[in-house]
Amino acid sequence: MEEEGKITSTLTIMLVREHSGSDLTCKVSHEALDEDLVTKMQVDVNIAVETVEIESLEGREDEEMEVVCRATKSRPEAVITWALPDHLEFSEETEVELLEDDTFDTVSTIRFTPTAEDDGASVNCQAVNEVMDDPLETTEEITVLFAPRVSVDEEGQSVFAGEEAAIECQVEANPDNLTGLEWIKDDSPLVEDDRFAVEE
Repeated sequence: MEEEGKITSTLTIMLVREHSGSDLTCKVSHEALDEDLVTKMQVDVNIAVETVEIESLEGREDEEMEVVCRATKSRPEAVITWALPDHLEFSEETEVELLEDDTFDTVSTIRFTPTAEDDGASVNCQAVNEVMDDPLETTEEITVLFAPRVSVDEEGQSVFAGEEAAIECQVEANPDNLTGLEWIKDDSPLVEDDRFAVEE
């Protein structure tokens, strides 16, 4: 566009993620110049969070464990929020990493002490920045390793002589690869015979 010795050149770009950090140069040539005039600008594109992942999902009962949520390649950096079962109290620490393409990875680490009952509990991580209307989120289950726990039938049985009585011994453990399970009667290992039968 020309106007009384003034020329305006307009470049219109449909900006995408790959343009962030790019240099744009306007170069002007004129017969009165020995060298071209050059002016540069850097493209700064605000970008939504690309992915959200939860890592480090295994711990041991009664020992502090860490769970990590990583929100990748956003600009500006993401804000991460967690949703855990109400009884789980946790502390949180967040770090932001600037990448070569001028986007950010945001890493949030939570720490808590699980019990055996927390094995299989769901944890949810959400990440959002000012570009996004809705957060990107993911949900995973934690694995808690715990020592075996043993219980037998809570209610006693009343039977007549000569009738059968079935007694259950239930074992919970993670992992569940028991190295042994046996019944003991009067301090001696129970021997299967016509009166005693064991099924697993």
